[in-house]
Amino acid sequence: ISAGGLTVTATVAERTLDMSTTTIPVVDTTHNTIFVGMNSGLKTGDKVTYDQNGGGDIGLTDGHDYFVNVQDGGKIKLYSTNANDAKAGGATGLATLSGVGSGTQKFSRGLFKSDITFKPADNVRVLDLGGETWLHTGDALRYDAHGTPITGLTSGHTYYVIDITGGKFQLAASMKDAYAGKAI
Repeated sequence: ISAGGLTVTATVAERTLDMSTTTIPVVDTTHNTIFVGMNSGLKTGDKVTYDQNGGGDIGLTDGHDYFVNVQDGGKIKLYSTNANDAKAGGATGLATLSGVGSGTQKFSRGLFKSDITFKPADNVRVLDLGGETWLHTGDALRYDAHGTPITGLTSGHTYYVIDITGGKFQLAASMKDAYAGKAI
């Protein structure tokens, strides 16, 4: 930045972060959760309409309204009864997920709000970088494989962080994708 004869240059120090990777199911029948990402815009108590979209059964009723309980890490639980049960987060009205399904399915949120799509049979790769990284969604991160690269990532390439809380992250191909919650 230059102004009035003053020039300021910003640099970022390079540092190495150790990480481990895990995968989590998009549809988790053990915990009755669905991973929709951090930037879904859903809030606890929101009403969504489930659309199986021709895909395989996950235990929800096609065309039925459900109420959302937002969980940590981009996951939601669904309640078939009312928003108050969803806000309470207990067992009353909790929708039981009974299968991982197939295809691309979605939740509609009403007029002027975009649908939330998900592939129930997929898994989501999560990077565990620890809680003290100071990384935020949209930050650039250069990936250097030390050994066999992680499938889908290229050593020496810059990716962008999606913070899913608790020291857990996903990577996106661009800053725009990171802010949209669109992981690789």
